[in-house]
Formats: sequence, C-alpha cells, structure tokens
Amino acid sequence: MSLPLVLILLSYGIALSQAASNARAVTLHWLRLGDLVALSLLGIAGVAVLVDAPEHGAWALYVVGPILTAGAFVHLMLVQSGRRSAQRGAIAFVCGFVLLVFVLPYVAGSLQWMQALELKARSTEAQFHAWPQLLIGPAVVLTGWLTGGSLMTMLLGHAYLTSGSEMTQQPFIRLVQLLFFGLLARLAIALVGGLWPWWSARSGVRTEHGGDMIAILMMSARFLMGLVVPMLMTWMALQCVRIRSNQSATGILYVSSTMILVGEFIGLSLVSTNGLPF
Repeated sequence: MSLPLVLILLSYGIALSQAASNARAVTLHWLRLGDLVALSLLGIAGVAVLVDAPEHGAWALYVVGPILTAGAFVHLMLVQSGRRSAQRGAIAFVCGFVLLVFVLPYVAGSLQWMQALELKARSTEAQFHAWPQLLIGPAVVLTGWLTGGSLMTMLLGHAYLTSGSEMTQQPFIRLVQLLFFGLLARLAIALVGGLWPWWSARSGVRTEHGGDMIAILMMSARFLMGLVVPMLMTWMALQCVRIRSNQSATGILYVSSTMILVGEFIGLSLVSTNGLPF
C-alpha cells in the first residue's frame, strides 16, 4: 500500500460522487472544485510514482492514474462549458472503466490480484481461505468511495452554506445516504472477509503477546474509528439534512470524513499485511 494508491482512490471517490449526483441539481462550482481537487491529487500521485516507482503493481497505477486524470480534465472542460448532461455521462463512463480494472482481476481469480493493486501480503503463521480475497476488489472500490465521497459530501454541505438557494435538499440527502450505505457495506465486508477469517486462523496459532496486541489495537481503531463511529455520525448528519439543518450536518461530516480517511488508511495497511479485506 502506497501514497499514490491512496491518492488515486481518493480521486476515484470524487469521480463517483460526481457521477452519482444529478448534474442539474448541484452547482457547477461544486463540480469544478471536485475536478480541481482530483487533478491536484493525481498530479501528486504521478510525481510520486515517477520519483519512486513501487516494486509491485506499478502497471495498475500507470493505467488507472492517467485514465482518471484524462477523465477529470474532460469533465472539467464540460463543466466549464455548462454541458451538464454530457459531463455526467463522461465521468460515469470513466468510473465504470476504472471499476473493471479494480474488480475484474478478483472476479477472474487472477493469481496477480495483489500485484494489480500494489498490495503484497507478508507471510504470516496463519493460513487463510482463498474466498475472502475475492472481496478485496469490492473493498478497495468502497474505500475509494468512502474517502473521496465523504470529502465531496462535506464540500457539498459547505456549498449549501454559500449557494443553498440554488439547490434543493435532494442532492445532499442522496450523497449522505450513499455514504451511510457505503460504510455499512464496508463494515460487512471487513467483518465477514477480514476479521472472521483472521480470528479463526489465529485462534489455533501461538504468537508473541506483543504482536497480537498491536494487531488488535490496529483492528480496533480500524473498526471503531474508521467504520462504526463514522456510520453513526453519518446517520446523525442525514437526520440534520432532512430537517434542513445543513450547517450542523456539514460540521458532523467534517469530523466523519477525517475519521473515514484515517480508518481506510489503516484498513489498506491491514489488507497489505494480511491479504484480507479489512
């Protein structure tokens, strides 16, 4: 797991939030801001890859990064020209193509699944079943949505504080709902595909107490700070949005998006070290 991969996933989540939003119901300023943030993140990721190319999975970064960069640039040009319908179709096409790149190696059962996402599990004493690895692709896609989507949802809440008269509550409600269900799905995958196989395999293996303690602390932070608490806060934000308390919802989403970012970073680290979709 590397910084370029995290930045690419963030940019992918931004694109997903733009594709999921009704182009005629949100402000062009919000769409433009998302493109500028995504292009900045992708530019940093590109420099990082060129300066220090990763040992594993560089090809995936070389493919996905330029596709997202071109998509964000085209989307920005369409937004600048006010072509609302065309910009949504363009970014949706890019999101669908990248989705295949992330998920297809897992569905096809490719032996290069870890290298495809630059995730190389370290050798462990416990042996896991192969089926949880099929969930890593969907888990990584959800990580992109949760990180980039939570950022864009928070920024949309901020847009309501400055241009609220131009939008109805529906776009805000939609993104907060999608964020909540994304957290719920990510929690289910982490429990079924990550925690349960790890616990089952480790229960019969003797390890040093310190190593187990560090792993338990990491997983506790991943589940509590990265999934459970943000899910509760997102539910609170949704109730605020429904009563048009946008300022309160935005404040909650500020905290929630930060916790999600840290939690997904820990989750990707656990995927890298264990080969399970935490």
